[in-house]
Amino acid sequence: MSNGVNTDTAALSVKAKEFREQHDSLMIAIRTLKADEDAVTNGANWQGAARDAFNAFMERYYFQADKMNDKLMETADKLLKMSGSFNDQDQDHAAKVQAQVSSLDLPAV
Repeated sequence: MSNGVNTDTAALSVKAKEFREQHDSLMIAIRTLKADEDAVTNGANWQGAARDAFNAFMERYYFQADKMNDKLMETADKLLKMSGSFNDQDQDHAAKVQAQVSSLDLPAV
């Protein structure tokens, strides 16, 4: 059985903003790590198979980190889009309920 989830457009927008801020922070961290790694491997007299393996590993890491971070931004964009759709649907449903209530011929309370 599922627990109910309550949300509104403001909450969705806040969460999307948090995701975007986290995306930006992660992007900076990834770039900083890459610069630090370049300084260590390029600045050192490190050569051979171990360096090649390390570089290959780090390139794979950066690729995956960028991909994950892109998904975070994509999620933020989808949340923003969904919040607009959610608001439109909520207003549409409210109007339909109001129209139905208005059409009832009940005695005044």
